[in-house]
Amino acid sequence: MKNPRSNSHFKMKRENELKVLNLLRENEFLSRVDLTHQTHLDAKTITNLIRSLMKSGFVKTAGFNPPSGGRPAQKLQLNPDDLYIGLDLGATHIAGVITNSKGSINNSKNIEISADEEKDSIIQKILEILDFLLTDIQHKRVIGIGFASPGIIDRQNGISVYAANLSNWQNVPIRQILQGKFGIPVLMEDCSRTMGLAEKVFGCCKDVDNFILMDLGFGIGCAIFNNGVLHTGATFDAGEIGHTIVNSSGKICRCGKRGCLEAIVSGFAISKEYEQRASPARVFDVKEISGLAAGGDVVAQDIIKESGKYIGIATANLINLLNPEIIVFAGGLTKIGDLLLQSIYSAINEYAYQDSLKAVEFKNSVLGDYGGALGADALVMDKVFEFSCLEGKR
Repeated sequence: MKNPRSNSHFKMKRENELKVLNLLRENEFLSRVDLTHQTHLDAKTITNLIRSLMKSGFVKTAGFNPPSGGRPAQKLQLNPDDLYIGLDLGATHIAGVITNSKGSINNSKNIEISADEEKDSIIQKILEILDFLLTDIQHKRVIGIGFASPGIIDRQNGISVYAANLSNWQNVPIRQILQGKFGIPVLMEDCSRTMGLAEKVFGCCKDVDNFILMDLGFGIGCAIFNNGVLHTGATFDAGEIGHTIVNSSGKICRCGKRGCLEAIVSGFAISKEYEQRASPARVFDVKEISGLAAGGDVVAQDIIKESGKYIGIATANLINLLNPEIIVFAGGLTKIGDLLLQSIYSAINEYAYQDSLKAVEFKNSVLGDYGGALGADALVMDKVFEFSCLEGKR
């Protein structure tokens, strides 16, 4: 029988360790005296905690503060040799980053793929990125690999089950593959959620409790943070805004349903719609269609405006339902710029409940093409720092 007092002691020690670790993550250097003041723990407790964290390798000394009349205080920092890897698998790319404990990117790599690429080819490109990121790390310690995957994920067994926008990516035991080759722990999460997690940990929503990230790319998804915690739902499937029905007589979605938002406004849908309306000599991607619109192509302009309208309607529904403080727009479609965004804002203004709308601030993500990978990176960091936004999700 376990000793409840022992369990209580372990829990208290871990809580105190987290106070120290997170203060060191938020500051470049702190002394033991600094930690005593900021944690409100006594000096002996701080000394014991630092000894334990140094033994486990998470904290290191970094010289001394300049003398100020007394004994110089020793500076402490998070181990600069601890590294975290994040991978983001999309329908058009794989992005990877390797960072330190504060999310500063040491190296990164992005490789293009196609939506109909063979599974083995995608796996080889994932391994290529990891080989690149792990080059020349020498004595440094990699804490783990976070893997952001689209579609349905079996987190318990580490399997990418199904992705509507990657036709050959089914039942892939990605954790087993990566851990088997590199011997590094692997964690998995939905790619839209990792983008939201990146905004919460590194981006524009660090101090925001209620926000929604709209992931506008080849597919459409969202991440919902409610009262400071990532909302995942009963079966970890929350956030599939792309598969809400916005036109019951609309186009067939790649998921098999009719009239999904994703079937009308995603990068894939915009490309197909331009192909049908303009009958070009070849297929154009969204970047090219955006360029055509900027050059005065009326068909391209109309398609982008219509897409913005439907994204705006879906966003207005989320505002009416969840009453967020901030909506963050992220993903490749945001690169289209004002033509799309102004259409989105116009529809939001028309369809959102005005009292709720008054409280909302709209932002564009500044994390760029590596937002999803940084969020996957943060997924691994959570195992060390236990971010409050993932409370109950471990």
